[in-house]
Amino acid sequence: MDSLKVKCEIIWTHELYEQGRFARAIDTCFKKRAEIIKILHEVSGKEAKESYAPYNPLCESCGRFTDPIFETYSYPTVEYQCTCGHHGKADVTKGDGKLTWRLEWPAKWLIFNTSAEPFGKDHAAAGGSYDTGKRIVEEIYGHNAPYPIPYEFVQLKGVGQMHKSLGCSVTGLDAIRMTPPEVLNYLFLRVNPSKAIDYDSGLGTLDMADEYDRMERLFFSGENTDAEENSVRAYEIAQHNDVPKELPLQISYRHLVNVVQMSDTFEGVLEILGRTEDLSKIADEDLKRLERRAECVRYWLNGFAPDQVKFSVYPTIPPGIELTMNDKVFFKELVNRMNDCNWDPETINSIISETGKESPLGSKAGFKVIYSVLIGKSAGPRLGAFLSSMDKQFVMNRFIQATQ
Repeated sequence: MDSLKVKCEIIWTHELYEQGRFARAIDTCFKKRAEIIKILHEVSGKEAKESYAPYNPLCESCGRFTDPIFETYSYPTVEYQCTCGHHGKADVTKGDGKLTWRLEWPAKWLIFNTSAEPFGKDHAAAGGSYDTGKRIVEEIYGHNAPYPIPYEFVQLKGVGQMHKSLGCSVTGLDAIRMTPPEVLNYLFLRVNPSKAIDYDSGLGTLDMADEYDRMERLFFSGENTDAEENSVRAYEIAQHNDVPKELPLQISYRHLVNVVQMSDTFEGVLEILGRTEDLSKIADEDLKRLERRAECVRYWLNGFAPDQVKFSVYPTIPPGIELTMNDKVFFKELVNRMNDCNWDPETINSIISETGKESPLGSKAGFKVIYSVLIGKSAGPRLGAFLSSMDKQFVMNRFIQATQ
């Protein structure tokens, strides 16, 4: 909760029992047990058992919840005979037992004077907990039911939604650790509660970060369309009343995926980014946000990222890479053209494309062979941006090595 910047007061139900806050509701349930049985039967369709116990004492001997002896109830005490053989007494003004779920939930509405409450769609099903709770709170407790806000579920999307090292499905903590808090907030706030949220811990993580960044730009430019208005508003709410005064420095998640694989430290990440971005006047808040993003990307790469986005820059031409004479000629021409060129994505891409077209290799094969001598794969990050974020002399030395 802290990492998401959600400020809330934690209230423990067992403490409410210990404080006697449920005592009034428990006493009412004992006195109106017959009416409760009737309501539960009419709403949920469950069998109307005369033995139904609205309150379960906690056995002081074995620690299990058991059934009370109704005939001996006299506020605030009820006797019980546990299946373990122990005969004891429970005080409803203390933490000696608890109401059943369908009675406890409406009792909380009574205690907190709840006016509206969100809950999972399973509780909103016909005959479910809300339907019975509404009648219980109104007819038994004499209080108004809160306005219902049922919400859909979060669904894991796509295949491979398993933590590769632990062998378990994605958890909430995984989501927090692989996604910046404000982006995760946005993921939930952008969707109407009545619609399911498809959570994709694979490439969808990058898509969501891209969408968040786009809405951030639209928020500050005010150039959003009517169709984008709700999403821009979701961005604003996702900041939890701490909206930046101006557009923060935006380093895309996709770019960071490449950069963090080129350095093991955040200092190294800053050095690499400094080759293509002006970080000389970066604000402290932007620096913190950038470091958080880098941490999240690294966590994502170590457990959930598909293999297609992973790579490692080899210190020399990777073993097993065999270059043809055409490949070597291609690299020789690249070295000639790149020696004095501007080291930026557009210039690099243009030179590689033109050199490839003019050689027997062709542009497509040219891109592939460049990836192979750098990362040992036939594909990788967008080449212009990738090379421009690397030290130019390092790249040139690799290309020179490839000509030999």
